[in-house]
Amino acid sequence: MAPAAGGEAHFQRGSLPWFTAIALSFGYYTVRAAGSRPASTASAPRSASPAPAGPERLRRRSRAPRAGRSRRRTGPPLPTAPRNQLARLSRDGDGAGAAPHPETPCSSFKMVVTKSEAGRAASAYFRPARRLPALVTVLALGYLAWVVFWPQSVPYQSLGPLGLFTQYLVDHHHTLLHSGYWLAWLIHVGESLYAMVLCKSKGITNGRAQLLWFLQTFLFGIASLSILIAYRPKRQKQT
Repeated sequence: MAPAAGGEAHFQRGSLPWFTAIALSFGYYTVRAAGSRPASTASAPRSASPAPAGPERLRRRSRAPRAGRSRRRTGPPLPTAPRNQLARLSRDGDGAGAAPHPETPCSSFKMVVTKSEAGRAASAYFRPARRLPALVTVLALGYLAWVVFWPQSVPYQSLGPLGLFTQYLVDHHHTLLHSGYWLAWLIHVGESLYAMVLCKSKGITNGRAQLLWFLQTFLFGIASLSILIAYRPKRQKQT
């Protein structure tokens, strides 16, 4: 028992240095391995630094147009053409951005010709009288002349109430019928002269047109004069 206890003590004293050496060497290699890993991992991105990652490259590309767009917006505003000029260019078919055409002598000559034709048409304005009013006027004047100049040839009984009334006037007021007949023509003459005044005031200066208005108003009276009174000529702008 004593020798065995001595051998165990001797073994413990002899193995203590070995355990210490093994532990120190293990710790040394462990620390060295741990310190060498960051150096290897840090050196890896340096070798791969020329090629940036895919998402980072996309971000850089997306930022570049935005910066250029913001620089363009901060610049001075571009001059724009007026709306009336753009409408004229689109109507003429020259396209946007083209210079407007100056008025040529040919176009100005056409405008002058058009205005002269319109003025000539207004100066020679004439319109025939409406048929129904003109027919009534002619029949009334013709019947009155028949009664005044040839009363014995009028068939009073065949005309009904109008014949009986006309016979009464012929028998009792023949002078009144005679005077009324000439008064009617005198009124037509006054209407014809007034038609000449209206022609001058409304710009109807053509001699033939004035003669037609005079004769038509003399024959049909108010049936012709009413048309001339209702006529409204277009006033031309003087340039």
